[in-house]
Amino acid sequence: MHKITSKKISNFLKPNTQGFQQVLNKAVYLDALNQAFKGFVSPSLKANCLVANATENQLIILVSNAALATELRFQTYDLLQTLKTHSLFKDIKTITLKVRPFAPPQSKRLTPEIQRKVPLLQPQTAKIMLDCAETIEDAALRAVMLKLAKHTK
Repeated sequence: MHKITSKKISNFLKPNTQGFQQVLNKAVYLDALNQAFKGFVSPSLKANCLVANATENQLIILVSNAALATELRFQTYDLLQTLKTHSLFKDIKTITLKVRPFAPPQSKRLTPEIQRKVPLLQPQTAKIMLDCAETIEDAALRAVMLKLAKHTK
């Protein structure tokens, strides 16, 4: 059984360390693969595909939706033949597609509150609200009604 050991992230983030260099090299390599891959696919797929990883003989591509993944799946055989002409892809034998939306919806908790303006009232509606406010005995409610009635066009 292979024992997995964990390492502190701070060990990788120190400049000029082996771990940091490995992470940086992998990122540069994946970026080069991604740029080269996008040169082989149609414009509709370029914006919706991303090279996630490349192992010894497998290329893993993230696709933004299932419809485009199906389209790309039909092109896989021809795409493999074409990719092998590029030095970065010469050892690739299989392409694995994974559907992953690129921009997941943000949590409401993380998005700033949007201030909504109170819609402006028609003059007739404002007059009705003023008349209603005059008949209200509760001072707080009357104040709110008067304030709302001021929001006219």
